Amino acid sequence: DGRIAGFTALAESAFRKAFCRANLTASETASEYITLAGLINRLPQGRALKAAAHYESALPARIGCRIPAQVGYSSQAFNIDRIGEKFDGSLLVASNILSFDFLWNVVRVQGGAYGTGFRADSKGFISTYSYRDPSTANSVEVNKRLGDYLRDFCDRKAPLNSFIIAAVAGTEPLLPPAARGYLADRRYFSGSDYDEQKTIRAQMLSADYDKLRWCAMIADAMAENGRVAAVG
Repeated sequence: DGRIAGFTALAESAFRKAFCRANLTASETASEYITLAGLINRLPQGRALKAAAHYESALPARIGCRIPAQVGYSSQAFNIDRIGEKFDGSLLVASNILSFDFLWNVVRVQGGAYGTGFRADSKGFISTYSYRDPSTANSVEVNKRLGDYLRDFCDRKAPLNSFIIAAVAGTEPLLPPAARGYLADRRYFSGSDYDEQKTIRAQMLSADYDKLRWCAMIADAMAENGRVAAVG
């Protein structure tokens, strides 16, 4: 209560800086155009901020937080730019293989976690996660086997088509209007245009064992150098 005045002043200052026309991008999803001028004109002009800012996290690369629960959550993440590599759509195919053919069995079925998976995005971020997990340490340790599993998958010449189909389907879901608008906003703000989407789709469709071996190398790099966070 003694600090409420300072907090209110901070909130009002942030409100004035954030909600202004100079920093506004307006998006609408509708069957016909609706003018937003009435709403926009009620905002102050304000001052435009820099288009981007660089932040360095003060958190350690490996961090664990204790919580009063018998189950936990873990994640390991990595950006492939750190090793001079660029995103390829084959990583989305590898993501399906690792999520449903490996992590599901090892972390969920054998390890007892409620859920787990491997994710990759077009900006080069890859990560694993587990949730409602009775052994987060074990789940992070399992990441060291991701690359070996992909190499074994290639050596066995395991069928690949179903994972390619699933990867493509995951990027082209049937969406209601609100979700289509949200997806368009995400692509706009992340700079993902139609040409990039076509390229990623072509890369998924052309994924082969050689590409998966490249993905295995990427998974090894994450297991070795990725940042880790766990709560439990």
